[in-house]
Amino acid sequence: MAIKSKGSSGSTYHDQDMMALVDAGHGGSAVYFDILYGINNVNDNYKVYKIFFRDVDIATGYELQCRFLSSANSPNTYGAYGGGLHLGESLSTPRSIAWNNADHISLGLGRGAASASGSYTANMELTIYMHQSQSGAKMNYHWDGMWRDNQNSTQRVLGGGTTTTDGDYGIRVCTNDRSNARITDYTYVMYGYSGWTR
Repeated sequence: MAIKSKGSSGSTYHDQDMMALVDAGHGGSAVYFDILYGINNVNDNYKVYKIFFRDVDIATGYELQCRFLSSANSPNTYGAYGGGLHLGESLSTPRSIAWNNADHISLGLGRGAASASGSYTANMELTIYMHQSQSGAKMNYHWDGMWRDNQNSTQRVLGGGTTTTDGDYGIRVCTNDRSNARITDYTYVMYGYSGWTR
C-alpha cells in the first residue's frame, strides 16, 4: 500500500490503495480537541479514516468520549448508536454497555479514568467509515484499544456502531465534563484511505 503525506487535492490522490496522513496533533490541558476529516473527504475521495490515539491522559474519574461534528463547533446532540465491551485485570468476565440515540460515543465504556497521573494512558485506534455506497446508508465506526478505569483497572476496550445524524465534518474528543479541562495530555494521527470507485 502506498503512503503519502497530504498534499493539494487532485487526481493523484484518487489512485487505488492510497493512504495519506491527513492530520496529526498533540496538546496538553484541554476541555476537548477536534479532529476534522470532512474537507479531505470532499476533496480527495477518502471514505475511511483511521485515527490513532496515543498517551491520552484523562483526569481520574472522568470518562473518555467523542462526539460527531456536523460543522465547525457543532457537536451532535443525538444520533449515536452502538455498544462495546471491556475485559482485563480485575474484570475476568467481559462487561458490555450499549448506547441508543446518544450525543456521544463512550470510548471509556461508561467508566472514569484511573491513569495514575500519566502512568496508564489510553491508547486506541478508531476507524470511521464515511458515506456508505448504498443510498441512505449511515456512517459507521469502531474502535479497539487499552484503557485503565477507576473500577476494573487496566483492560482492553472495543466497540462500534453507527450515527444517524450528520457527522461528516469530524469528531470532538472530550470527557463527560463538558466545561472543564479534564484532558491532561494527548497525541493523535489520522490517515485517510482513498481509491473508492463509488
